[in-house]
Amino acid sequence: MPHCIIECSEDLAQQAAAPRLLQTVHQAAFDSGLFQAGDIKCRLVPLRHYLVGGQAASFIHIACHIMAGRNAEQRSQLAKRLVAATQALHPEIAAVSCEIHEMLAENYSKR
Repeated sequence: MPHCIIECSEDLAQQAAAPRLLQTVHQAAFDSGLFQAGDIKCRLVPLRHYLVGGQAASFIHIACHIMAGRNAEQRSQLAKRLVAATQALHPEIAAVSCEIHEMLAENYSKR
């Protein structure tokens, strides 16, 4: 845990920097101090059809799914850390966002 699902405009995913975006989000999640490096999963989901403010502008949105138990301040700081790291990597993109989703242990299963 966590699962960091990075949605972005297709143009970003086609760039050579896509693996760097995955590494940046992974490192920012690790730097939060909330997770072990081996527990962090990151996935990149490029989207072909999108509008940002009514226009086809590049964007990055991170949906970070974590197990319940972190307090509101920890969740807020994690979201801010992920956005800041992503903005530092892609300062040309105005639309960068992150939402933290809490998962209940009784609703989660893995192998």
